[in-house]
Amino acid sequence: MKITRIRIDTQASLRGLHVVNGSNIWASGSEGTVVHSGDGGKTWKLHRFPSQPPLEYRDIHGFSDGSAITLSAGSPALFYRKPSTEGDWKLVFSDRHPGVFFDAVDFWDHSNGIAFSDPLEGNLLILQTDDGGRSWKRNQKAPAALKQEAGFAASGTCITTRRGGKVWIGLGGKPLDGETGQARVIRSTDGGRSFQAAETTLTRSESAGVFSLAFANDRIGVAVGGDYRQPARAVDNCTLTRDGGKTWQKPKGSLPSGFRSCVAIGGEKNNIWLATGTNGTDISFDAGDSWKRVSDEGFHAIAFIPGTDQGWACGGTGKLARFSLLD
Repeated sequence: MKITRIRIDTQASLRGLHVVNGSNIWASGSEGTVVHSGDGGKTWKLHRFPSQPPLEYRDIHGFSDGSAITLSAGSPALFYRKPSTEGDWKLVFSDRHPGVFFDAVDFWDHSNGIAFSDPLEGNLLILQTDDGGRSWKRNQKAPAALKQEAGFAASGTCITTRRGGKVWIGLGGKPLDGETGQARVIRSTDGGRSFQAAETTLTRSESAGVFSLAFANDRIGVAVGGDYRQPARAVDNCTLTRDGGKTWQKPKGSLPSGFRSCVAIGGEKNNIWLATGTNGTDISFDAGDSWKRVSDEGFHAIAFIPGTDQGWACGGTGKLARFSLLD
């Protein structure tokens, strides 16, 4: 795995990452920071959203027309939308409830998207848009959460979607007495009109659970996580589904070599899986059943250029890099 570091004019911790295509790359993070390249990484533009104190923009989603959506974690929750490459950012949603904490956002087509926050008043706070992020409405059918259950805004990938309104949300959080202590995945197959929950094989705690999910199709998926306070602990950090998230199983072979905050899928045949965390990066060619360490360099988030074995990764202190698996 060849990794090429890119110099950009920020020391922000970058956690949100979206590689729209080979030309269009977005990343977001701390200090109200967003960075964007429209020429495949040759040049980068820095955007900042000033506030006191500076907010964390933990996820971002870009589109092929140059528009993008980014959102802040914590309160106030602010969603900004850029209408085009040259257009100005516009505030399209805000929530100043002291308990709000948005973890991630994703879109299953150019119009329809979903974002979720840690629970408020016992239910997950889920917002949806059907106009490309210009407006957002609260989903009144959002599922109940277990007490102290929450998401992890570590890479913007604890929610993932597929066309037709397939949605998966990964959770963690400290279990209470009498609970199984297993991290859950919430799924919807109808665009958020209904939700179902399934326990995974990952343990949940204040610092452990499902941090990231990726799907090869509507059935085959991988979720990664572990305990971010124990980054080198190579156990209980990967779980698999072969039925669209109804059930989850442990891998049959070797696990990723530590806590993993992000899993991504790529390759010409959509058959290469990468999982990354602060202590390194691992690869799987069998949909997560076995993993091999390919780099000691770790990141917060990683994403492929669609249909290729190349992509981008980001991390702390302005860390941004391009990777290639065949070089």
